[in-house]
Amino acid sequence: MDVSEAEPVRPRNFIGSKGLCAGDKVEGEAEGDAKDEVLCEECEPEQVEVARAPRIASQPYVPTKAEIEAHFPLHAEYSSGCRYCVEGKGTSRQHRSGDKEESLGVTISIDYCFMVPEESEEGMDAILVAYDDKKLGLWAMSVESKGPTESSVNWLYKKIEDSGFNGVPITLKSDQGADIMQLKKAVSIKRESETALVESPVRVSKANGQVERAIRTWQAQFRTLRAQLEDRLKTKLRKGTSLMSWLINYTGDVLCRYKIHDNGRTNYEMVTGHRFKQQVCGFGEKVHFKITVDKSNRSKMETDWSIGYYLGSSG
Repeated sequence: MDVSEAEPVRPRNFIGSKGLCAGDKVEGEAEGDAKDEVLCEECEPEQVEVARAPRIASQPYVPTKAEIEAHFPLHAEYSSGCRYCVEGKGTSRQHRSGDKEESLGVTISIDYCFMVPEESEEGMDAILVAYDDKKLGLWAMSVESKGPTESSVNWLYKKIEDSGFNGVPITLKSDQGADIMQLKKAVSIKRESETALVESPVRVSKANGQVERAIRTWQAQFRTLRAQLEDRLKTKLRKGTSLMSWLINYTGDVLCRYKIHDNGRTNYEMVTGHRFKQQVCGFGEKVHFKITVDKSNRSKMETDWSIGYYLGSSG
């Protein structure tokens, strides 16, 4: 029986680095001049080991000077080359979201969050976060206390109306906390429009997943801006200060005006129909600004210009 034809043939032996196999004739070499490099099957070396290629971790992108100047004031888009973004938004692994939750009409999901561990929430100022699933707005406000305070009710009501939902039936969704349910009821009365009040089941976190994802997005942006501000001020930003409250609102404005969604537009563009075109600076930067005064009471002996710190802009 011819073994070479009946059985699988092992890989032929290669000769050195010439890429030739045993039995191949070398050009310019007379027959019989072959070296002893051809080994028999019994004394050939062990088969070469084969390994799978590892997944090498990517190196942080090194941005250009122009990219740094465009990125640093707001940090609206995550950049692996920015240490503030890594500190504030970095994750060990990226988690892909599943299918979008089904909803009917416009749903405004609201919840309270804290920038401290849950066991430390007692006595801490809460942050009210709201998310609009229609135009993808993300709003945040520091509140003195939970529940239907005048400032909370007016703020949430104005955000809903300014988003173009004046007279539009909406759903206000939250968990079953007594404080936040009272807040929803107060807003629904103030709206004077059809407002459905929906609560997610107890201890089912995914039931209010939209606002939970919104909170994580807001917290990451807040940590990033806070890290840059503290580095510039060379001091830690204390909780409960006016500067902290301004930064909380400013963070939401950055996300609404500059975060581009899957449809290629920002929340601000979906609400207004155009891009936000005002000039901005980094939070807390010293600026030279013009004071708006009543012309009838304006003294021509006084200047209209002054120096202050940028904490955001309206509009």
